[in-house]
Amino acid sequence: MSRPKIAEGGQIAEQSAPVVSEVAIASLTAEEIAALPAHYRSVITARHFGRRYKVIAEDLGIPLGTVRSRINRARHAILKSRGGRHA
Repeated sequence: MSRPKIAEGGQIAEQSAPVVSEVAIASLTAEEIAALPAHYRSVITARHFGRRYKVIAEDLGIPLGTVRSRINRARHAILKSRGGRHA
């Protein structure tokens, strides 16, 4: 699987797969984060500030796989709110 192409401003280029990357996490707005459900907001906020997945799992007392899936779902929710399609 190829990595998505990032256009100027950190936006994902039109021709690339609709994925919100780690680069895009840095460009999240407070409104986008606030609009997420609390269980997504907690993990995406921790990741936004550079916390490692394992540390997030330990801090929240949830399995590592749950952290990964919540971050993925949060990214897709943000992409959808930006008018993108998701797989």
